Amino acid sequence: MERDQVVQLLGIPESSFVTNGIERLLYTYREDPISADDPLLDASTQFKTAAKRFDETLKEYRYVVILNNGKVSGYKELLD
Repeated sequence: MERDQVVQLLGIPESSFVTNGIERLLYTYREDPISADDPLLDASTQFKTAAKRFDETLKEYRYVVILNNGKVSGYKELLD
């Protein structure tokens, strides 16, 4: 897969950098929170409290796509 295909599939990377001819594209994926203000959902205080607690459990994932000569040579999740 080439760089343009990666960007078409995953979107524009948050950042990118090149070292020793190897390009790295950095991406972050965030789980979508529940909108407690959504008019289609129960607007009770109990629901809003539960939605807030659920949103606090959502995670953020960071990935790097590694390109060598403009083609994907690897990818991995970045762990803190």
